[in-house]
Formats: sequence, structure tokens, C-alpha cells
Amino acid sequence: MFFFRNKKDWTLFLIVFLLVGTIFFIFRLGENNDLPADLPVTELSGLKKTVAVSNPSLFGLVQDMISPNINLVRIKEGNPLPNLGFRPVFLAMDGKESAWMKKLADQQESELIDIEKNILDNIPSDYFWIYPQNLEKIIGLIVRLLGQTDPINKEFYINQAYERMVEVREITDWASDNLPATRRFNIIVDERWRRFVGDFEIEIDDSFKKGDSASEKELFELLADKIESKRNPVILVDRDFPLDNFFIFAEGRGIKTEWAVLDAFGEKENSLQEILRKNLSQLTLVFQ
Repeated sequence: MFFFRNKKDWTLFLIVFLLVGTIFFIFRLGENNDLPADLPVTELSGLKKTVAVSNPSLFGLVQDMISPNINLVRIKEGNPLPNLGFRPVFLAMDGKESAWMKKLADQQESELIDIEKNILDNIPSDYFWIYPQNLEKIIGLIVRLLGQTDPINKEFYINQAYERMVEVREITDWASDNLPATRRFNIIVDERWRRFVGDFEIEIDDSFKKGDSASEKELFELLADKIESKRNPVILVDRDFPLDNFFIFAEGRGIKTEWAVLDAFGEKENSLQEILRKNLSQLTLVFQ
């Protein structure tokens, strides 16, 4: 039997006991598999990522696809920023938005995603978001962003993207089924809409560029020359076209024409799908 002969022996024993106990505790701690690091991402509510969007139609599309695990915030150029948390992701529709959002992203050391740049391979295009194939690309880009930001809900985002793409296909299928034969019309279209209209197999006779004319009167004269001798003329104009003034001009010239206004921006809070639907509805109505 071991006897403690003096105080020194007691001190040595206590030191050894404490060392062994500490080593044993550390060893058991390392075997513990219930540490916070293994918690599912959905339980880490304090670490939600923020996605900041400015374009109202794009905001609506992201809002339709998002889960509670991500904060979606609407921002506007020149307005004070709300609390965006740590390193938010900035989502810009085009180069114009990217120009001012890049400054915010740089200030917060955050990522900026330019949709136009990503889906068009650096080739700008007027109103690129109105084309059904581009709209599907936008949906695909959003679902990848959300899946990377919130991996635990990746399958949820894929399902949301699928539903949005089905909606786009239903809109375009409806238009294809309802657009009548247009050969009996002489169609003149704003150049910015030429490709969109042509994608639906509408034969275009001529086009015009609003910016090529020095004045409004010169633009009206140009259009009058294009349609004056045409049978069943139809003009497809952009929403920035001064249509009321043109009607007064055309009446004075004795010109009659059908028309439709195409709008790439829609009303406030219109979704991108709704903008597509409205423009295709305009085309089906004017060719009845």
C-alpha cells in the first residue's frame, strides 16, 4: 500500500490526478457527435443570407421562388439601404443596374450578379427578358443562386423553377395556338421588337427606329410613307411611342391603320411572366 509520507507527496498526487482527468475529458469531448457544427442549415436562423434586388419584376420572380431561409430585400438607386446583413448578394437585371449596384457590392465586399451579362454572353440586347427562352435562362440562373445560398433547400428551389418554366411554356403555347395567320396584314414594327415578333412566326414587312428621326414629325412622315400604299397595315410600337399625336397626324393625312402597343416593363409589380403574357395577348388581339 502506498502511503503519503508528507505534503509533497499529496501535492504530486493531486497534480497527476488532475492531468489524467483533463486528458480523459478531452478524449470524451472529441467523441461527442452532438456539437452545434453538425446542426442542419435550416436551424441556423441567425445566419440567413440576404439577396438584394432592384428591378420590381425580377423581385417578384425571386419572391415567388424563395424560401424563408433567405432574406429578400428590394433596394432602389439613391435610397438609403436597409440592413442587408453580412455580405449580401446583389442581383442586377442589366448593365444599367449593375453600374450603381457594383458600388454597393464593393463597399460590402459582396457578390454582384448581372443577369444580362450572364445569359447573353456579354452581347447586349434590347428587352432581352421578354424572350421566352431568355426568361427560362433567368429562372435557371435564379435557382442556381438560391441553391448555392441555401443548399439545404436546393430541391425546393428546383421545384419552384420547374413550376415557373411550365408557366412560361403554357403562355407561349397559348399564343401559338391563338395567333391567326398574319399574311393578309402588312406589318411594320419598332426595330426593338422585330426579333420578338418574328420568333412567333409573324411575317414582318418593314421596321423603323424611333431614334433615327430628328423629330416627331419626321418619324410620323417616315411611317406614313411606309403604310400609305399598304393594304391592311398594322403598326407594332413600343410604349414610348407618341401614339395619340400620331393618330392626329394620320387623320390629317387620311391614313388608317391598326396598331398594338408592346411593353417590356409592364405595370407596377407585374411579374416577368405577366409581361410576356400581356405582349402576346396584344399580338393575338390586333391580328383578329
